[in-house]
Amino acid sequence: MAGGAGLAVRLWSPARRRLVVWCAAGGLLAVQATVTVQAFSALDAGLAGGALSGVYFAGLLAGVIAAIAASMVALLLGRRNPGA
Repeated sequence: MAGGAGLAVRLWSPARRRLVVWCAAGGLLAVQATVTVQAFSALDAGLAGGALSGVYFAGLLAGVIAAIAASMVALLLGRRNPGA
């Protein structure tokens, strides 16, 4: 997702690039947040009760949040270094 957003930002006119970056970042966060809520709602409904299920759920959620943060960093770093 971040790769497609980064490509769209690079192809856009430099005069409006800042607006496009923020729109792409907002869209990226909206889509990822929606998908995360849906996926983890289904995961929570399917897990058996217990402490290990809670640890598993928390670990997966932490990994997803880290991946979303990394994609935002990649998108915003790509914006700062358009020649790369």
